[in-house]
Amino acid sequence: MVSWYLGPLGNLRELDTPEVSMTITDVRYGGVHQALSGARTMDTTGVKQDLSLTFRLLTESDYRWLQALQSRHIPGPHRLINPLRRNRMSEYGASCNATSSSRPGLRFSGGDWEWQNDWPTAAGYGTRSLRWVARTASTIAAWDPDMHNPIFPLEQLTGSVYVKGDSAISALLRFDYYDKDNVFLSSSTTEAAAVTTSWARFPITRTAPVNACAARLVLSAVATTSMNLAAAQVESGASATAWDLGGGAPAVLVDQLPSTSPRYPLMDCTITLLEA
Repeated sequence: MVSWYLGPLGNLRELDTPEVSMTITDVRYGGVHQALSGARTMDTTGVKQDLSLTFRLLTESDYRWLQALQSRHIPGPHRLINPLRRNRMSEYGASCNATSSSRPGLRFSGGDWEWQNDWPTAAGYGTRSLRWVARTASTIAAWDPDMHNPIFPLEQLTGSVYVKGDSAISALLRFDYYDKDNVFLSSSTTEAAAVTTSWARFPITRTAPVNACAARLVLSAVATTSMNLAAAQVESGASATAWDLGGGAPAVLVDQLPSTSPRYPLMDCTITLLEA
C-alpha cells in the first residue's frame, strides 16, 4: 500500500500524493538537566510525530474532506496511514515497550517484565528486548491494546514478532479484530510458533473480516517459561518484510489547514497533523 489515508476508523479516505513537499518531524518530549559540574542528563517522556503535507490543485471534494476533519465536522480520533512507515504498530508497540495509561505498547494479562540487553541481530538495529517473566498459565501478550492498528475490510495482514524462550515452548499468534467503534468482533485462527532457546521470527498472515476496521496482534502460550520479545510488526501484505520501527498509523489531531485557490474551484493547501 503506497497511498496516504486519513480519517476516522471505518472511514479512512485516500489522499492525493503530496506533490510539492512533506515534512515529518519526530518531536522529543521531556527535559534536559544540567548539573553543577556541567554534566547533562536527558529525560524523555515520549516522541511524537508532527506532519505537514502540502497539496496542489485539490478537487473540491478532496479539499472539503480535509476541511471537514479540521473543523471537527467529522469528529476524531483520526488515524493516518503513512506509506513511508510500513509497520502500523505504534513505535512503543514495535519496540515491545510495556504499555501505560498514557501510551500504547505491549500489555500482559499475567506475569511481569524487565528489559534485557539481548537483541535478535536478524531484526536489524537494536540492543535490548523485553523479557516476559513470572508468567502464569494461559496468559497473553497484546500489542497496542488501547489504540488498535487501523486496517481495511478484507485486507490481507501479516503480523510478526521475534521470540526466544528460556526453554522450548509452543506458542500461538492470532489477530483480534474490532469495528469502527473499537468494539471487539472476532479473533482469527491461530498460527503455531515453536519457540526455542534461540531467536526466531514468527509470522501470521490472515485476511480481515468484511466489517473489521482495526486489529491487534496477540501472542499466547500455556507453559510458564519466561520469554524474550522484540521487533514486532503489523503490515499490509502476504508476508513479513524487514522490521520497521513503527509509527505507520498514528492517531492524529488535524491542526491547521491554510489554503488558497489558484484556479477556481481547485485548492492548494497545507495540512498540519499532530500525533495524539
